[in-house]
Amino acid sequence: MKIAIAMGVVVMVSAGVARADGDAPATHELVFDGNGNPHPENAQVDRLVEGDSLIITVDPTRLFPDRTTPTGKPGFAVGGAPPEVLGFYVAGPMGRLALQKGTCELTEEATELATKTRDAARKTLADPKASEADKNGAQVTLDHMQATLDGFVAPTTPSYPCVPSDDWKPVTGGRGYRCGAEPLTTMIDTSPAWSLVVIGDDKTKVACAGDATLVKGPPVSAVAVQVVNGTGEPEQIDLAPQDGRWSTTYTLKASTRIVRLGITRLGEPASTRTIPIKVTPRDEHSRLRIQAELLATNRLRAISFAVALTPVSRKFFTDGPAGCVLGCRFTMSALLRLSGDDKTVVQLGGALGVNLVRAFQVNAGLLVGTADTNTAWRIERSWFVGIAIDPVILADALAAGSKRN
Repeated sequence: MKIAIAMGVVVMVSAGVARADGDAPATHELVFDGNGNPHPENAQVDRLVEGDSLIITVDPTRLFPDRTTPTGKPGFAVGGAPPEVLGFYVAGPMGRLALQKGTCELTEEATELATKTRDAARKTLADPKASEADKNGAQVTLDHMQATLDGFVAPTTPSYPCVPSDDWKPVTGGRGYRCGAEPLTTMIDTSPAWSLVVIGDDKTKVACAGDATLVKGPPVSAVAVQVVNGTGEPEQIDLAPQDGRWSTTYTLKASTRIVRLGITRLGEPASTRTIPIKVTPRDEHSRLRIQAELLATNRLRAISFAVALTPVSRKFFTDGPAGCVLGCRFTMSALLRLSGDDKTVVQLGGALGVNLVRAFQVNAGLLVGTADTNTAWRIERSWFVGIAIDPVILADALAAGSKRN
């Protein structure tokens, strides 16, 4: 009779808390640059949950270039440089780099002049009648002209130091850099030609790593998001700029499957990026499971009934016991023993369990508590092994099975 009453209490309490969601909705963010390129550390869109918030942000001041950009080349199209981007993104070799005004390559006329100047300096050094001051000046000129012809260029201003960019990790053997922090539109107004240089130990000598002549592209003028839920008409969301960024927050539905991002640059047609996403219906089970348990106690000579409280991970419901180690396959439980073979009817206990499936668990542990203060607690009579059953999950599984049949 006690067991039947206790089992009924477990079922009713489990049903009462099983629908109390233990996880608050999460927030995920997808960040894109003005060309629609995603941030390399954007949220994963294949494990979203119904009710989660998805933040979609377009930030034209940042750039997430293609990882295959060749070394020495900018991370954007030189014929349409995004004007809002803060800094000059470039793939460069490993080393101490800077971006400076002007091109590295010498014109034919400049090469001819450098050659003539170098040869003249050599003649001065070879002239026995030349003064010591003339020879010292000729040596400096010779070194500078030879460095120029060997691929070195003189430092120019303005010059911007280049720092590794967290937004970009090329796979070309070098790394991604951002040089300066001024908008590209300002840099282009200063000079359309820029060169990437490697600074040597002698700061007066810099080696050319690449150069580019830029043409300013149009700015971002509009951003829109379409969300496709099921087979219905897409929801259209027009974003308004704030501090140079466009952003919106959308609460995901179980049927949400596609997000389309449209970015329009002034005077150009919109470019669209389609993002397939997977949304899992929110599981309503409580993460604190209340289970009915049968115990083998008193050195396996008695059968007792208990109620177990077992916290589990959210992955336990989405992926089952195989979803993780602690909180899915293995769990800790607190027990309240409600029947027994001695005067101590109620005992507390703890157990380590192995979940075979969602509804069944095998565990083992110890019970504490004695009939009175004169009775000693004996470990050989207090260990137990048991089988715990989750009545709500078992009922859900049986109902799902009957529907399939």
